[in-house]
Amino acid sequence: YRQVGTADWTTLEGESVTIDNLAPGKWEIMYTVGDGVNEATSLTRTVAVIERAAPVVTVGDIATEAYVGFAVSVSATAQDADGKAVNVSIIVVDENGKQYAVGNGAFTPDKAGVYTVSFTAQDGSLIGYASHRVTVIDDTQNPDLAVDFADMTVERGSIVTLPAGTAQDNADPNVTVTVSVAFGTEQVTLSGNTFTAEKEGTYTITW
Repeated sequence: YRQVGTADWTTLEGESVTIDNLAPGKWEIMYTVGDGVNEATSLTRTVAVIERAAPVVTVGDIATEAYVGFAVSVSATAQDADGKAVNVSIIVVDENGKQYAVGNGAFTPDKAGVYTVSFTAQDGSLIGYASHRVTVIDDTQNPDLAVDFADMTVERGSIVTLPAGTAQDNADPNVTVTVSVAFGTEQVTLSGNTFTAEKEGTYTITW
């Protein structure tokens, strides 16, 4: 065998041989067989050797803007040149180089600024890279709360059923709404979403 354009051949003997570490380029491989009596017969084939590509990293659906104190999900996948999955390591740093731990596919920023998320996938000596930036700002907006309930008058001893409030927040998609009932300075015990108006007077319900 020899690289195309060169004069010297390297000879290997045997019915099955392995050629290792060929440099990128085109190589001629000549097969020769003889019976010791007649003229040898040769057959030449050309093999193109290319550089193996580094893994390709594909960044997942990651927010470009987030809020201080709220977890930011980060993810990526990678494939090698053969289409096989390659593990991806993730590093998150802020503008000052401080590194943040990534757990369960997320990190939690502790201050406003720009965070760089770096993804690395390694296949032997070949390394694939990708990065993503997240701008983190302070959350200064209160949640929006809605309750379908109006002031009402009931007889003493009545059981009052309270609706669940609904809330939306720009930073936290999992806002929890709690409800409490007070009679003056006394807290009233709820049974599920109901309470008993045992005393005559005004009850204050807070969501």
